[in-house]
Amino acid sequence: MNALQPSPEWEVLLQPFQSLFTKAGFRYFRVFVFVFAHLDGRLWVTKVILSNLLGRHFTNFYRFLESKTWNPQKVAQKLWTMCQPCVLDPSKRLFIAIDDTIAQKSGKHFDALGVHHDPMNKQHPRQLSRGHCFVCLAALAQQGYGHFVALFLSCALYVQKKACQEGRTFATKLVLAADLLKALPIPPQTQVIAVCDGAYAKKNFVAPVTQSGRQVISRLRSDTPFYDLPPARKKLPNGKYPPGRPKTYGKKYKAQMWAARMGAWREVTLPLYGRPVTLQIKTRVVLQRTLGVKMRLVAVQWEEGPVVFFFSTDTTLTAEAIVEAVGARFAIETGFRDAKQSFGFSTYQVRREERFVRLVHLCLWAQTL
Repeated sequence: MNALQPSPEWEVLLQPFQSLFTKAGFRYFRVFVFVFAHLDGRLWVTKVILSNLLGRHFTNFYRFLESKTWNPQKVAQKLWTMCQPCVLDPSKRLFIAIDDTIAQKSGKHFDALGVHHDPMNKQHPRQLSRGHCFVCLAALAQQGYGHFVALFLSCALYVQKKACQEGRTFATKLVLAADLLKALPIPPQTQVIAVCDGAYAKKNFVAPVTQSGRQVISRLRSDTPFYDLPPARKKLPNGKYPPGRPKTYGKKYKAQMWAARMGAWREVTLPLYGRPVTLQIKTRVVLQRTLGVKMRLVAVQWEEGPVVFFFSTDTTLTAEAIVEAVGARFAIETGFRDAKQSFGFSTYQVRREERFVRLVHLCLWAQTL
């Protein structure tokens, strides 16, 4: 490990972050990110110390992780600025994937441990894992035909209500995700769109995100009801409107009924998951009462399987663009796998919450850079 030294390209890449740290703090940031990005095997703070890139007492590395002289949110915003040229599409839209994942941990002394639902844990009969749950946010960048990568920007620790200590305010995953997204500034003349799975298609997430000027793409349940747009009010012969309040909603439908009986399907071939995929789609603009938003609803019949439904609160997006964005979202899943296997996301042994949350940020930033 003594031969490990940052290349000139890496020095240039990390230079924009220097103003966000003290002179000493930037040295630690530089070493953490470089080691996590270049060394293999089990990655933790001890590996950073043993790299010999910075000859300091081991306690200094842990002090850096809880130092008040640097702010992870400001570093995430700087990284967001650097990533924008890579993720901005021709229509001036920036797509952000949001999801949560579990870092499995055991032991009595980790802060904020909990038992969480973990779809990746096939060994547990109820798919539960003990550890830390992180809500993560990543920009989606296209690298090839239908192939996207997740550029992780920030994360937040979800702590279950029963595990909250005195003085801590409980926040759901939906609230944490909305706060992470709202913390990213919207560049001029662009649209920021969050792409999430169906777990985030809830009013507590969609409402604050859309109110902040950002948009949402997600999946809807197959039994979701929706409404036509209200009909335009017609004036009476005397030039006045009829008495009574104008209608807020039009005719009510169920998504499955609309997909089965109304409107024509059309066949399209889209670049999804790195290959061309032929599928059937239909779309319409509707009102969804539970979420309280106007949306473009898209029904999709894949090559195999049942009809699935997606929506976008940005009604100017085409149905094809919405389906492609849903396909691109899968990059965050492969990003989680890479983060855990190669960038130290789940191998940390730091026990204090502030320290390991910042350490996870450093792991994700190393992966992005």
